Amino acid sequence: MKTPTTDVELPPLFATARELITAALQRSERAAVPSETLTAVLLVELMPRLVGNYGHERAADMLSRLAREVLADRDDQPICKLMQ
Repeated sequence: MKTPTTDVELPPLFATARELITAALQRSERAAVPSETLTAVLLVELMPRLVGNYGHERAADMLSRLAREVLADRDDQPICKLMQ
């Protein structure tokens, strides 16, 4: 599956997984879990998966690229637009 605005190939069931994660985040927000807590939990869950799926070098490269893109686009648009 490719995103409508880029040529990035997405993994199988990406839309389904995103819907599940989004729904879980919405439930957590309704339960008044602070945003900082949700962010910390997501990072704790993400990092081992990222390294496990891509290896240390590629995971580090991906994070470095993401950091550069966030900094480059910080004045143009919110990060939520960058990640769609």
